[in-house]
Amino acid sequence: MRFGLFIKVLLWFLLGLLAVAALLPVALRFRPDLGPGGSFFGGGRFLQAARLISDSLGRVPFERWDAVLERHSEVHKVDFVLLGPGGRRIAGRDVEVPRAVFEKIAPPVGPPPVFTLRTTDPVYHWAGVPLPPMPAAPGPPFPPVLLARSTSMTGHGLYWDPVPWAIGAAAVLLFSAIFWLPLVRSITGPIARVTRMTEEIARGRFDVRLGESRSDEIGRLCAAVNDMALRLDGYVKGQKRFLGDVSHELRSPISRIQVGLEVLREGTDEAGRVRVDDILEDVRQMSGLVDELLSVARAEADPGQVRISPVDLAAVVEKVAAREGAGAAGIKVNVKDGLVVSADPLLLSRALSNLLRNAIRYAADAGPIEVTGRREDAKAIIEVRDGGPGVPAGEIDRIFDPFYRPEGSRSRETGGSGLGLAIVKTCIEACGGTVAAKNLSPKGFAVTATLDVAEQTG
Repeated sequence: MRFGLFIKVLLWFLLGLLAVAALLPVALRFRPDLGPGGSFFGGGRFLQAARLISDSLGRVPFERWDAVLERHSEVHKVDFVLLGPGGRRIAGRDVEVPRAVFEKIAPPVGPPPVFTLRTTDPVYHWAGVPLPPMPAAPGPPFPPVLLARSTSMTGHGLYWDPVPWAIGAAAVLLFSAIFWLPLVRSITGPIARVTRMTEEIARGRFDVRLGESRSDEIGRLCAAVNDMALRLDGYVKGQKRFLGDVSHELRSPISRIQVGLEVLREGTDEAGRVRVDDILEDVRQMSGLVDELLSVARAEADPGQVRISPVDLAAVVEKVAAREGAGAAGIKVNVKDGLVVSADPLLLSRALSNLLRNAIRYAADAGPIEVTGRREDAKAIIEVRDGGPGVPAGEIDRIFDPFYRPEGSRSRETGGSGLGLAIVKTCIEACGGTVAAKNLSPKGFAVTATLDVAEQTG
């Protein structure tokens, strides 16, 4: 049957009430007495102790009553005192009885009840029970009251025993857990799976799916998330395919424009050549932008063509540093010898080239650029750091987005199209790695790429 979550919870609650109603007659068969001498108050221990004391007092002369009560006081760890008419002490320990206790012992109507009482200043816990008349007591027979005083609320187990309460509470909690756990798990389990799926979607994985076949609100949520992931996957793939197609189609006319401008430059005077040179520079920048767009599109559109193989990291870094650092700022390389990573050599080389090119462009005058490589467990950590100004802290998470550049780097003089770090991210992720960036203190900027270490064979 198809029910919403509200109806399911309501029906489950009513089912719980029916279960409690079914168990109630069973509980009433035990008829627990909640009074001071009942089963929930020590299982009648106080009344049993009172009967035992009464029997002991009836078998000994009056002169030994103090000893009998003293012995029971030590056994039960409470102060026992026997009171006669008007609250007069007959035997037992000499304790000060508060007025509130006297009022319980001598009620306006009827005999003294079995009672428990708490008094303050100082704090004591009292219990009292009337005993049958004592023939051995001096004077005419009278019904005395046995009084017990303790600093413990439970009277050290004599007044009442917390064990039955603990067992009852544990039974209720266990029943509630067994009863409600299936419903709670049926709600929280799918929500946890939806959360994990949306986290994967946020990381750019649109091929994940939820296999929930429910018809309630959670089922509809899962279906909506699946549909969203499917549509996003189609949109992103379409965008990448469109970007690659456009970039590929632009390369030919741009190349022809470059050739035509070179021919035109040779046939013009000096003033015309200056203007043609400006146009050629714009075309070269346009050609570089198209090449970068095509690189991003190819790496993202067809990850199946990425050829992962063991790559000597030090050799690739040295080659790229020699090529990109020629005539520019010094590049220091510190890569552990023998460190082999799993990557596509061309994509890894392209990523490192863009990282070094980016560092040279923005921090060439701030000191040497360092490239380090080390192993941590089964991962290889590649870091490119410079001493430049870095980027605003709030923009760190956006610098790997295509065409994104900080506001201060949007002029033509600074160069770049905002695709360099996007290409780095695409290439590293295509090799199965991750990339991150951070500002250094007090100044500087670092980009860290993480790749798997290749398994050594042979």
